[in-house]
Amino acid sequence: MSDDRLPWLGLVLLAPMVALVIVGASALTTLARTTERVNTAAAVSAFAADAAVVLEDLQIERTNAATFRMNPEMVSRQVLLERRRDTDRTIETMFARSTETSPVLGDAALDRLRASLSGLERARALGEDTGVALDPAVDAYTDVISSFLDGLADEFARSDIADPAFSTAFVMIARLQERVAIETSIGLLAFADGALMVESHPVLIEAIAPQAALTDGFKKLAGPGWGEALSATLAGADPDRLAAARAALIEAGYTDALDVSHRTFWREERLPVYFDLGVLRSRFAQEGVAGIIEEARADRAAAVRIAGLKILLLLLASGAAVFGVLRLADDPLRARRPKATPAG
Repeated sequence: MSDDRLPWLGLVLLAPMVALVIVGASALTTLARTTERVNTAAAVSAFAADAAVVLEDLQIERTNAATFRMNPEMVSRQVLLERRRDTDRTIETMFARSTETSPVLGDAALDRLRASLSGLERARALGEDTGVALDPAVDAYTDVISSFLDGLADEFARSDIADPAFSTAFVMIARLQERVAIETSIGLLAFADGALMVESHPVLIEAIAPQAALTDGFKKLAGPGWGEALSATLAGADPDRLAAARAALIEAGYTDALDVSHRTFWREERLPVYFDLGVLRSRFAQEGVAGIIEEARADRAAAVRIAGLKILLLLLASGAAVFGVLRLADDPLRARRPKATPAG
């Protein structure tokens, strides 16, 4: 091939080569973005699963403290201390995993989240102090759980998570389960004591008020499948009986008279819903990102296929262009062939 053909080949190959670079860069960007999305979703899920265990342990510790105060024969001081050690381990595990693996939250966020649990030692001291009324001890545990949930919501909102719907939905179902826990415990304790304490009345109303909004919000963010699972869980307590039991309990706060016909409802229908919501919360923490991960992986696979097809077409076009230039340059008669002249 003579040197005079090189400029032509350079011009012919320039555009396809530029296109190849652009397509390759676009494919690499898409791959990086979808890979980061998958990794972030998995990290958020792992963190939420650890947070769900912390919430469960805090709730169990609160229940044990209340039982210890009401009936020490059922829960001894030794059991109380062992439960506390379990809670401490789960808390440290959550923070350690978040630091060692792909961090969902930065160090400052984790410090703020740890600070949200700072009231735990006070709650524990009140829980085992028999000289203090039971309600302040239970309220102290409830304040710690609420502070931790508020901390999770705030730090998730501050983070740059690509898919915030999952983390927001997780906080919603965790809040819902905690509200049901408070409502149910008030119902159980009221019938155990034979009256609804004056201090419990506003707490009961506050526990009931946001449940509908939390339920609707979770269903919208989590998707149809999880929404149906939540509806099935809540259906464990008949809606009409729930409304009647709530109304009777609220009324007791004004009249001091408990309607005994609702005594078994809180134990036999509403209490199992609380436990089932805890299971659903943990399941969602572990499996709720599956759709996000599948979608990201599908986007990544589609990007690879499209980029491969584009590169193949560009290579074919480049090959055809090069072939055409070489054929044209190798025609020895084209440059020397005289122009036809009209006969005359």
